[in-house]
Amino acid sequence: MQAGTHLFNGDSSRASKVAEQARHRATLLVARDSTVLTPLPASDWRTPTLAEGRKPVRLAQTSLAHLPVAKDAMVGALLIYRLACVQALAGEKQAAVGTLETLLSIPFYVSPARLRIDPNFASLRGDSAFSRLTGPSAP
Repeated sequence: MQAGTHLFNGDSSRASKVAEQARHRATLLVARDSTVLTPLPASDWRTPTLAEGRKPVRLAQTSLAHLPVAKDAMVGALLIYRLACVQALAGEKQAAVGTLETLLSIPFYVSPARLRIDPNFASLRGDSAFSRLTGPSAP
């Protein structure tokens, strides 16, 4: 949650540090008790780098597969949102828009208006499919 807040506020460096700390704690927790399912590796919130390739996207997809909306409506929807974030940050624009279409089709607190201002989707601004999905921006 803290990493997401830092990222939302434009501090990707701090977001990465917090995400790494959370990932480390989650790894220790799973090592102690293998029945614990961490629904989203904290590293998913980091801005994907070229060196990582699709790893952050695969991690987000795996998290969603472990806890889909059918199992937990709230967490599953959050995982869909996070997958879209990672896809957008990784430059997978078409995939991100498709994931956002899914997200907007289910009950969740994210709205088209929020998506227009969400810094996670800055790379999608100007994309015609994203614009159709989020509607016109306010003047």
